[in-house]
Amino acid sequence: MNPSEVLETRGHLMDSGVLARVLDDVLSYGGDYRIDRLDVGRAHEDESYARIVVSAADEETLARLLMRLQAHGVNQVDPGEAVLRVAGRDGVFPEDFYSTTNLETVVRIGATWVPVEQPEMDCGLVVTNGRARTVPVSDVKAGDRVVCGASGVKVVLPLIEHSTTDNGFEFMSSAVSSEKPQSLLLRQIA
Repeated sequence: MNPSEVLETRGHLMDSGVLARVLDDVLSYGGDYRIDRLDVGRAHEDESYARIVVSAADEETLARLLMRLQAHGVNQVDPGEAVLRVAGRDGVFPEDFYSTTNLETVVRIGATWVPVEQPEMDCGLVVTNGRARTVPVSDVKAGDRVVCGASGVKVVLPLIEHSTTDNGFEFMSSAVSSEKPQSLLLRQIA
């Protein structure tokens, strides 16, 4: 039997195309899926919910797939606690470090969900004194405790604002996009 994990996601899954991208990614990364539950919102302002069982040929492929799906706000139903490994050298993350998104993220340390400070793409998560922060690989120090794998990590999809106008491209005029690193936006504003 192939290793599998029960995942869930909620938000504007249909009108944003998130669900289609999630299912495409599962197959592209060599996995398979079964949709256990799909509750579709009826009106534009209603969120949808999906519960998906994802499997892969081996644990390593499944772990990579789980981290990839979190970029879409798909999380394990029971994520457990974060796995922390110590960085062995300056500038080197542990091999299976969790690669961050620029979306709101929380990490379970002990029994507490801790918000990640300054979410940013393609960094690692370092935990110090009960706080979690994003750190580029160049800034990690030997001895830093780094989150590894997707266990104990949840990514939150941003809410989609629905305009009262009928302009389908109005979202492009926004200075703030979920695809832009927040630290870059803050520098541009400052």
